[in-house]
Amino acid sequence: MLDCKKLRTFTPIIPAGTGPTCLQIKDAVRDMVTDLAEMSAMSFTKEEKEKIIQLFIKGLELDDKIDGDYEVMPGYVLRIKTMQQWQFEQMPEFNGY
Repeated sequence: MLDCKKLRTFTPIIPAGTGPTCLQIKDAVRDMVTDLAEMSAMSFTKEEKEKIIQLFIKGLELDDKIDGDYEVMPGYVLRIKTMQQWQFEQMPEFNGY
């Protein structure tokens, strides 16, 4: 029997392409911040990176958004989508980049 429990998923879309679909918003935003740091030759400590992630999530109110695509910064989009558990489980293990 299919598990029809609803899940809220978060997929980062960065200049390199579409990233993995995550169940935690912070994981998707972390991918964006990591890519931004690599592209700009910047370096963040783990604590700084976590603060930046929280700044994006809270500052842009990403937790409150409904399904859709949201530009976090130029070239970086967060796709929020509600899907059922069975749909998520049928996705490839790594679907992206």
